[in-house]
Amino acid sequence: MIDTKDDLEALGWELTAAMVRVCEALGAYRSPRGEGGGLYLIFKSAGWAS
Repeated sequence: MIDTKDDLEALGWELTAAMVRVCEALGAYRSPRGEGGGLYLIFKSAGWAS
């Protein structure tokens, strides 16, 4: 396990990974944000737009 005591981005990824596993999702994405903070999204399905 990664030491996330002072690293909020690493903590965000750790929690997102747990959520991906619990929700049986396909993966996760972190959107770039200029004002700080983080927005972590999980996706449960993927497909081509038609």
